[in-house]
Amino acid sequence: MAIRKLAYDEGNELEWLEMRKRHVTSTDAAALYNASPYKSELELWYEHTTGEHAVINETRRMRAGKRIEPAIGRMVDEDLETHCVPFKQYLWDDELRAGSSFDWRVWDSQSKYQGWLVEIKNVDSLIFRRTWSAEDEDTGEKFDLAPAHIEIQCQWQMLLYPTAPGVILAVLVGGNDLRLVLIERDDEMIAKLRERVIEFWASVDSKTMPEVDYARDAEFIIALHQSSEENVLNLAEGGDTAAALLELVIEYKNITAKGTEIDARKKAIKAEALDMHIGDEVQKVALPDGFSISCKMGRDVPMEFVRKGSRGFRVNKSNAVRGKKKAAKKAGGYEPYEANR
Repeated sequence: MAIRKLAYDEGNELEWLEMRKRHVTSTDAAALYNASPYKSELELWYEHTTGEHAVINETRRMRAGKRIEPAIGRMVDEDLETHCVPFKQYLWDDELRAGSSFDWRVWDSQSKYQGWLVEIKNVDSLIFRRTWSAEDEDTGEKFDLAPAHIEIQCQWQMLLYPTAPGVILAVLVGGNDLRLVLIERDDEMIAKLRERVIEFWASVDSKTMPEVDYARDAEFIIALHQSSEENVLNLAEGGDTAAALLELVIEYKNITAKGTEIDARKKAIKAEALDMHIGDEVQKVALPDGFSISCKMGRDVPMEFVRKGSRGFRVNKSNAVRGKKKAAKKAGGYEPYEANR
């Protein structure tokens, strides 16, 4: 295993970004197990098969995280009584086609954390409470626990940095609460990551698509089919394709009808609650058993935008009963069930 490295900064950021496209990086590693909240294995496979990589738009929280990263590093120094330094290098292995970037590392020969990597996160307090905590089954005590995709990211970093004993997750929660989560090196997990990335690249090289989960991959697959030509696919005479599509269409129609009923009932519940029980004088209601209602009036927001075109998906059911061919021609006898994809 030969590890190569590229030191990067603003001057060669484009070179670093291009380098990342050749590898499975620590950011994407969780997608190999469909454990990433950002992309599935299918999406990752498609990126490396076609060379069309998703563009990640930097959010305000991401920008803020970059700006306050040095301050978080100093906070780690104080809390762990150690010394951390920036570690802005990209390491990769050509054989595995795996790579990783890093934030900081401990550089203090007197510290028990010498050689540990430091991964800095800037996390909203609600998201942290929802996804970064666990509960002891015996005592019921809550403790901080990294989400699965973060655990995989850290072990992937140690795959590329073999001498690191662990990763210190420095998580700034809500802008003022630093939580430190320690991820120790797990050589068994790292060995499995190595095997998994070899399998992944074999599937890319052989153009063998991963198994598709239409529920999980729906948005991505729909995005791949955002064009159409003025042709008609006539399946009115039946056949295997027609039977399979008809089964989907009937399910789609029934779910759409149920959704319409559910939406109507939700509106009715809201109307009754506001009219009979809440009124116009409050914006929050406390209820028994931990329930509450937030009913604050939102502000008017002027909006000017162009709605992006999307692929239509309309299911029609004929009212005619004079045969398939005649029904197909009787366009005015269709009841549309609208949806966009």
